[in-house]
Amino acid sequence: MDDFISPFEVEHIVSGLKEIDIEQYGSGDFYKQHEAIEKLNVQAHKNAMNQTDEYVMDTLVTQDKLKTLVYDLLVTEAWKEKVLPHIDEKIAEISSVRSYMVLFHEATTANLLECLFYHKNACDAADDTMVEVIDYAYRNFVWLVDEMMKNRDFMKEEDSKKWLNQKPIDELNRHKLEIHFKCAMSAFSMIRFVTDYMDDLPAPIIHQMIDCNDIPCALVPLLELKPWIR
Repeated sequence: MDDFISPFEVEHIVSGLKEIDIEQYGSGDFYKQHEAIEKLNVQAHKNAMNQTDEYVMDTLVTQDKLKTLVYDLLVTEAWKEKVLPHIDEKIAEISSVRSYMVLFHEATTANLLECLFYHKNACDAADDTMVEVIDYAYRNFVWLVDEMMKNRDFMKEEDSKKWLNQKPIDELNRHKLEIHFKCAMSAFSMIRFVTDYMDDLPAPIIHQMIDCNDIPCALVPLLELKPWIR
């Protein structure tokens, strides 16, 4: 199958990735970077599915941009949790596509990291930011348990007819819930891949996973709730 973007395009796109401050979230630079990460995500998955040269991962590792992606993920999460609640009604009134993209960016970045962490080289390149990835996964696991315990309809398929009369803020909240769920599913895979290389990972990462967050214990209730069948 033809590549979505060539190795030369990937090198150019990756070199342009940068750490965008939370104050610039939703700006022109943000949407430009979102488009770049979307392209990298599509190509990374095409490479993985077709079992071809995974030049997206190689380029990100070579140019030391894994840490930039982790930073991007954490800024998106912080914006969603700390800023969005204060402006959600105004955001909901904006074009639904633009308001959706500021939320979906987190899922895109998480999905790309999920694909990359399948490789030990990517886990090594993330270096000490892997501690932040583990914390991110743990927060998603805690949210998932809490959401499934308090919302008994979480696992049920919604009636699409209800969407027709939704207010903009209700639609935004629905998108926020769905995207958060997708991120939690990506967190499962990230932790799964990281544990494959635990014998070779630095001690602080293992300490963060076992002692600080106790990931195995956090997964126990999720084995009972089975969110992945949703």
